Amino acid sequence: MRLVLLLLLALSLSACQLWPKPPLYYAFGGGGYQLLTQWPGPSQQLLQQVQFKTAKQQQEFLLSVQLLPEQMLLVALSPLGQELGRVELTADGRLQHQGQAPFSEPAFALQLLAQMQWSLWPVAALQPRFSGLLLQEKQQQRLLLDSKLQQLLVIQGAGGPVAGQITDITQPHYQLRLTTLQQDFL
Repeated sequence: MRLVLLLLLALSLSACQLWPKPPLYYAFGGGGYQLLTQWPGPSQQLLQQVQFKTAKQQQEFLLSVQLLPEQMLLVALSPLGQELGRVELTADGRLQHQGQAPFSEPAFALQLLAQMQWSLWPVAALQPRFSGLLLQEKQQQRLLLDSKLQQLLVIQGAGGPVAGQITDITQPHYQLRLTTLQQDFL
């Protein structure tokens, strides 16, 4: 009897793995965004300097970003090279995150990936994935608006990654500056 129960349990668990994972959704500003799970461009590795400022604090770290069709991997490093955290999203929708706070928090991992996509992906690919939000593009600037067309976020220097590019992401509570130091195609 135990053997039959164990066999049934094993079969049911393996069947659960066949079901598709629900899409990753980042709730923001009264709306939301369904994350894309595949990088649409050529496979590449980026090294970016990150400066994060709020009214009360300022942080600086390096971000190693690997963009592949099957995976997006972001690894945050201290100025001395110590790993602070990592966020990985695979093409099948599996999200993994680990490290020191805030990298250990699922909401931060989703925010990091969403804002990276809003900055780098073509707007036409992003627009259908928003609900209750609108992304507008004007030259090198992208504006994220809520359903009342109130500005929630500004991305200055948006577009495909290139070495030397500076991208500023500004919200009312913080500013994030990403400087692409190096770009290697894989």
